[in-house]
Amino acid sequence: MAKCEMKMPDEFLDKLSKLGDRFDKAAPKILQSGGKVVLSAMKTNLEGRIGKDTKYPSRSKGDLLRSLGITPALQDRNGEWNIRVGVGDSIDREGVPNALKAQVLEYGKSGQKAKPWMKPARRKARKPAVQAMEETLKKEFDL
Repeated sequence: MAKCEMKMPDEFLDKLSKLGDRFDKAAPKILQSGGKVVLSAMKTNLEGRIGKDTKYPSRSKGDLLRSLGITPALQDRNGEWNIRVGVGDSIDREGVPNALKAQVLEYGKSGQKAKPWMKPARRKARKPAVQAMEETLKKEFDL
């Protein structure tokens, strides 16, 4: 799965650590709220990159765009909560992995220049995603 990773600000993590066990019940909802913001930014950027500045007309059928998604929030063996936003392990109608197409768009290949869409989406969505998670946290715990 193509993925991007964001580290949360220390002050936000300090607020979370004060909640203790109550946080574990609310974590999936909080992470989903931030993930939705990132997913929206990724879809917008990807739509803007597909078929732009090409020699030939685009043959895109929208499979890559439809493959973008959010995984459920899961806790790893270290006790950290994780969620992934990006392209899954799916393949398109032609049998081409969508992750491969995403990588070629992001980094380019021989004869095709890079059209970054994932890194700019991550940069653009970082602050709004953290704000969305903080708002959800406040709603959950009446902070």
